[in-house]
Amino acid sequence: MLKHLDVEVVAKKLAIPTKEWPGNCYAIASAIVKAGIVPKGKARYGHWLGPVADGTMFWGNPIIRHGWAEYTDKDFGTIVVDPTRWVFEGKKPYIYQAPDFDGFYDIGGNKLLEGLMANREAPENDGSGQQYNLPKGKVGESIRHILGGYSSNEVNMDQISYIANQPLNNFCGFAADIYKWIKNNGQQARVPMDNWDYIMEE
Repeated sequence: MLKHLDVEVVAKKLAIPTKEWPGNCYAIASAIVKAGIVPKGKARYGHWLGPVADGTMFWGNPIIRHGWAEYTDKDFGTIVVDPTRWVFEGKKPYIYQAPDFDGFYDIGGNKLLEGLMANREAPENDGSGQQYNLPKGKVGESIRHILGGYSSNEVNMDQISYIANQPLNNFCGFAADIYKWIKNNGQQARVPMDNWDYIMEE
């Protein structure tokens, strides 16, 4: 695990005082990664699902977009490096560095997607409009599963949009392959950017 990161030392290295960090979470997280402060780290963007102290900057916001950094530790797995968590907590500036013990960090807002898609039925294909061939094998089977047991070998644009916007847990481990298929059909823009970056960066 990285040694303790002193927030004032990091601010000086970035030449960005901590008073400018609130509201600029992703920019600061990206700057920390770019500066090599988090070796082999990745800047992440999604939602903060943790508590927010009364009277703080984001108090009362039902959906809080947030940015942070992550890296992989051989002993502890994924480690969150959050330079602006203190803003939610109403504390003095510090840099959080630990696993996401409580599930407060939601990459790509996938937990929100799960809620939005939970009661949404897959669209039908009436055969009109542009048709797209499903891939063969397990990738195609995974797509059919997402579409609720779909049997045809072709899908339409509405169905591609529905597939592209699924939370990552719904892809049965084939998210990268499905995203490639969507891209090969010229529809990458329909995939949420944060999910695309997270899955395809590897």
